[in-house]
Amino acid sequence: MTLVPLILEIAGVLLAMGILFVFLWVLPKRQASKLMQATDKERFEAENAARDTLSKVVTGVLLLLTILISFESARIAQQSSLIAQRSAQITQDGQFADRFTKAMDLLAKVNADSSRALESRVGGAYALERIANDSESDYWPVVEALTTYVRMNSPAAESPDESPKPANIDIRTVMTIIGRRKHNYLDGEGRQIELTFANLTSVNLEGAHLQWARLDGSKLTLARLKNAHLEHGSFRDARFSQAILDGAHLEGADLATARGLTTEQLRMACVDGTTSLPPDVHAPSQPCR
Repeated sequence: MTLVPLILEIAGVLLAMGILFVFLWVLPKRQASKLMQATDKERFEAENAARDTLSKVVTGVLLLLTILISFESARIAQQSSLIAQRSAQITQDGQFADRFTKAMDLLAKVNADSSRALESRVGGAYALERIANDSESDYWPVVEALTTYVRMNSPAAESPDESPKPANIDIRTVMTIIGRRKHNYLDGEGRQIELTFANLTSVNLEGAHLQWARLDGSKLTLARLKNAHLEHGSFRDARFSQAILDGAHLEGADLATARGLTTEQLRMACVDGTTSLPPDVHAPSQPCR
């Protein structure tokens, strides 16, 4: 069976050689033989002239065929490249889907006593961060998964004001990842992140990017928000007792009903005329530095 293509190729070459022989040798001789009154020299010259003309015709046809074959080869190569790219993308998407599933399994892992397996969950959070950085199509699903995790696993209602309950290590890790994500709202993200009614007590969010974030009802007691970007954020009924806000960007933020916020906390914060503050809290007299 493997010899069939080779035999067909040889047969094709022999057929082409036969056609060229007839076209370039037999036909010129036949045309020259019709010159009954011509001398042998004249017949020879006529034969060569016919053969030269036919050679040029064959050369032109072969050149045209070569050009057509080149164009067709380029088209086939382009299609093959597109197919290969699509296949690679499908394979990569499948790999990302598998990684996403495994990371989510880690993020939801529990111990034998049904308590949260914090080490595994921290590992799952970092795995999701890697996926978000590697895959643009998976970026927002990862962000939503992480913010949902915070809201579900660290609700503010479980940490009353009279006895602050610091957020667990998994929540602190997830918030660190959210704060350093590669995009922000209106800069690669089409939606605001949702962190409402979350317990973020003692979470370190120094330099975090939470512009336009919704943190209504969240508990930020003792949170480190130094140099954090909180511009245009919504903090209705959020709790800020003893939170560190030095250098925090609060331009355009809604803090009108924030609880536990003091003028002293804002002394070194970045506040402007678009910041909404509680009636008893005053903007710093010194400009933001």
